[in-house]
Amino acid sequence: MASRILYNELQQSNPALGALFDSIFKESLIIWNEQYLRQFTVHGRSHTEQVERNLDSITRALQNSKDSQLTPEEIFVLLSACCLHDIGMQLADDPDARKRHAQLAY
Repeated sequence: MASRILYNELQQSNPALGALFDSIFKESLIIWNEQYLRQFTVHGRSHTEQVERNLDSITRALQNSKDSQLTPEEIFVLLSACCLHDIGMQLADDPDARKRHAQLAY
């Protein structure tokens, strides 16, 4: 991935959380390798990286401010969400998984 701004901030500010995120990212790629509902968005590395780039973009103003920066813990949660935000679509036996994936992921 090109920049990975929040990822790099996490790695520098809290290497332990950075390592934990790395394991979540790796495991999510295994999950998405066996993706169901491929007729919709193909998930995996490229989709996760695009979501992470979007997150980097929308959080830049916050991270560039002096008093509203995300904490390492908040960055960890947001980055992890980039990996798993559509996980509810992995229920192959639910014909409405696409429509209800947010509720199923919850």
